[in-house]
Amino acid sequence: MQSRKLLAAAIAAAFFVPAFAADTEPKTLETVTVTGSLIPRAVVETATPTIEITAADIQRQGFKTVADALRASPLASGAVQNAQSSGSFTQGAQSISLFGLDPGFTKILVDGHPLANYPLLYNGQSNFVDISTIPTSIVERIDIVPGNQSAVYGSDAIAGVVNIILKKNVDGFDVNFRGGGYTDGGGGNQRVQLTGGHSTDRSKTVFSVELGNQAPIYGADRKLTRSTASDPSRNGADPIASRNFLRLAYDANGRGSYVDPGAEACENVSSLFNNSTYYAYRPGSGYYCGSQDVGQATLSNKKRSATGYVSSSFKVNDHLELYGSGLYGSSSNTSIAGSNFTFWSANNGGRFIDQGTGQQTVAQHALSPEETGGYDRIGDRNIGQQYQVILGARGKLGDSAWDYDAYYNRSAYSLTNKQNRPLAGPLDALFEQQFMGPQLGNDATTGLPIYAPNWANFYQAVTPEQYIATLGQINSVSQTWTQDLNVQLTNTSLAALPAGDIGLAIVGQAGNEHWSNRTDLGVVNGDYWGLSGTQGHGKRQHYALAGELSVPITAELLASAAVRYDRYQWTGNAIGRPTYKLAFEYRPIDTLLLRANYATAFRAPDMGYLFAGDSGYFTGAPDFYGCETFYPGEALRDCPAYNQSTPGVRAGNPDLKPITAKSYGVGAVWSPTQDFNLSLDYLSIRIADKVEDLSVTTLFRNEADCRTGRQDAGSATCQDALSRITRDATGAVTNIRSGPINSSNERVDALTAGANYRIGMGAAGNLRLGASYSNTLKHTLQQYAGESTIDLLRAPQYSTDFKTITTASVGWDRGDWSATLFGNRRGRTPNYLAQVNNSYAVPGAGHLGSWTTFNLNIGYQLPDDASLSLVLNNLRNTKPPMDRSYYSLPYFNADNYDIYGRSVFVEFNWHFGGKK
Repeated sequence: MQSRKLLAAAIAAAFFVPAFAADTEPKTLETVTVTGSLIPRAVVETATPTIEITAADIQRQGFKTVADALRASPLASGAVQNAQSSGSFTQGAQSISLFGLDPGFTKILVDGHPLANYPLLYNGQSNFVDISTIPTSIVERIDIVPGNQSAVYGSDAIAGVVNIILKKNVDGFDVNFRGGGYTDGGGGNQRVQLTGGHSTDRSKTVFSVELGNQAPIYGADRKLTRSTASDPSRNGADPIASRNFLRLAYDANGRGSYVDPGAEACENVSSLFNNSTYYAYRPGSGYYCGSQDVGQATLSNKKRSATGYVSSSFKVNDHLELYGSGLYGSSSNTSIAGSNFTFWSANNGGRFIDQGTGQQTVAQHALSPEETGGYDRIGDRNIGQQYQVILGARGKLGDSAWDYDAYYNRSAYSLTNKQNRPLAGPLDALFEQQFMGPQLGNDATTGLPIYAPNWANFYQAVTPEQYIATLGQINSVSQTWTQDLNVQLTNTSLAALPAGDIGLAIVGQAGNEHWSNRTDLGVVNGDYWGLSGTQGHGKRQHYALAGELSVPITAELLASAAVRYDRYQWTGNAIGRPTYKLAFEYRPIDTLLLRANYATAFRAPDMGYLFAGDSGYFTGAPDFYGCETFYPGEALRDCPAYNQSTPGVRAGNPDLKPITAKSYGVGAVWSPTQDFNLSLDYLSIRIADKVEDLSVTTLFRNEADCRTGRQDAGSATCQDALSRITRDATGAVTNIRSGPINSSNERVDALTAGANYRIGMGAAGNLRLGASYSNTLKHTLQQYAGESTIDLLRAPQYSTDFKTITTASVGWDRGDWSATLFGNRRGRTPNYLAQVNNSYAVPGAGHLGSWTTFNLNIGYQLPDDASLSLVLNNLRNTKPPMDRSYYSLPYFNADNYDIYGRSVFVEFNWHFGGKK
């Protein structure tokens, strides 16, 4: 209720300010340089909406990183992996999803220049840019431009462009220290920054160094994620322990059931998982040895980072200025996936025939910290190095009206992955020695291996020495780089018209890019237990020619047109794609802007989608058909066939076509005074030939519908699903094959609004009010031509994106004191039961309520150009909405929410030298 009152107050103040504003005379908009055009412009708003996040906004609103600031934007409504991700393909990297579209559909730039992609693939599939590496100390502002921008920026700019503009003017030195942690424990971090600069009449130099250190947050540090007793779906019933020692036998009909080990067997291993293993019971399944202690995984990873930046320019004469910049960052990120090191029978995870019973059998043993010598020993460590270098010259061509800018840009990212992991052969041998015994041949009917296990020995712990002897060291090195040479000519006064001057810009570009994901061959070949990985490499050339024309039709109406042609070439293949953009700005009065734009865009075939080799993976297979057929009437959470680890293989497709898009937008900006502005915009994006790797959940859901007759087995969807999932003679899933194809059409319609107002209150100080809002009105996906369209706003099996996001801020400063309260409200999302629901109704499927957090920053100006701030993020310690249907760890949707809770930081800044 308090959050709603705060938001209502901020918006109400913004809407009714003209009634009591101190200055009611209409004024023209303030002039700033904005992103989104090749022609230099000096107006606060253009035909393309631009959301600006300044360095002051980042500091006042409490954001620790650039990634935090971007993910708090109302346009970042998509659910994506984030810093909580461990055990994923890209742990430690962060991305954003504008309007719920793929992270790779947003072009990420630094000073208008592209960054190299993250070397590993998002979800093991596609390329994206990691936004966690840019230090806040060097950020001047961030511009977010929504909609199709390929006519200006080329490939990827479908959802929009994020341009991170770095500082070019610093006088003197700034030392900044920020340190603190979380009131619920864990995650303590410190950051030190030194930024300096010097300017003369002919030169400018800026430099910055930043060091960062972050301690991990473990699942055990939070009540919801430390124990299965926190399972919200139990509603007070006895908790269900994790299955640490489980013997599962299948009858002649393929139905599995637990084999009771007896209490004495569990007593033998009771010291494991922090003395918490006990004789456990799972309703509908049976007895086993389990533990409620499940908090070993990291929710926020251990991280250390160092970044350096330098920018310099020198004016040789009136016609030539030389400039350059360099950005370098290094980081070490360590994640721990917890007790996912689980032995599943023999031969790296398959069923076997128990000679004593004649039954198909599975034996599961989850290795505990006591057996591995602590999970820190098996942490997954990513060591990243990233740089960007820009060298250029700019100036005027003689005494003409033409300006030129020629530069070389190169950006690269290198990532080394190191981890100790059990080798499949030695781990099999260890457990064969402990209880399985030697293989006694293969069953004639099923082909499964035959063993005569000693089940009494199964319920025993291994020693750390035994486990360490099975380990191998994974060392994978992956790299990406992109480089290009650009030449731009600009004439803002090409010709004079009665309403003003015509402007023209022409750009030529040539370059290439490289992606190399050289995963350790032992991982690719399946030598490591329960682990596989992506692999691939490729290189391609890129050429582009672009132009933009700005024509003042009347004093009130400005029209602009941009056109660009891009061509990509790689071995045996080439594609070319033209794009264009038309835009209109109409100002019937000085304080009102009406705008409209129409644009086309494209995304060149993704490097990962093109060049990925046969890459293996393991996934928790949601076997809907197996559960429905072999365990009828049993809840998915208790179905042994649901979420079993299953191997899969995917490969790239060098014949992919570009993804194409069209978008249009209309809007208005009203600014009756220099201290007040209000904007409202509508945007529609339509995407064709989208590349899809169908999700494993979707494949299994479609397969179940096709095998049971709920879908036509002859449809394209059914043919695709049935060809991708392989089952053995018993009906068990043995393999999943996936890969990218141009198959989908997608559409997004969205409404955005914003308001800002500054109020001078005399001796009481100054007040700043701001609010922004986004509403995804429509988001649909058609996976195959001719088939039904999926409403992603109402199909939680496919999407859990936020439909609405609202932010509001109230800032105040008086004398040496300042304070800012920033609120972020994210609307409803589906609950977990709705997400895992298959084609038929499940009681309890529904929605979660909104999630609102507040950041508070209180600052005080000290003598001698020093300042001190107290920053409280998530002021009310608000946790994710309680989901009573979420029955698996971490018991909340980590792609939508975080469980960190309240953080408290102290920030000190001291400026010395140069101007005050």
